[in-house]
Amino acid sequence: SLQIGSERVLANGARFTAFGGVGVTGFLSGRNLNVSASFLGASSVAASFDTTSPLGEYLADLEAGVTLLSTEGWELQGIGFGQFSDNVTAYGMRLQAAYRF
Repeated sequence: SLQIGSERVLANGARFTAFGGVGVTGFLSGRNLNVSASFLGASSVAASFDTTSPLGEYLADLEAGVTLLSTEGWELQGIGFGQFSDNVTAYGMRLQAAYRF
């Protein structure tokens, strides 16, 4: 993957960082996620079933975020991320606060 970013020192001495990244995840084999399931306590009419989620051979990985580090030791970070292919779209966000001492 490749990540780029920029850091700025704010007037109060805090550091602000913005970054983004792009990468590729590839699968050599086993690209299908298979699950067998059944409902606990269900009658025999509701038989067990199988489900399959095929993954693409390659997934594009994207990420972008910001970090704010105060002079008092507080760190706030927000990151958005995702993986994308022909038949898969997965994305999320992480928010984090930390105190460094």
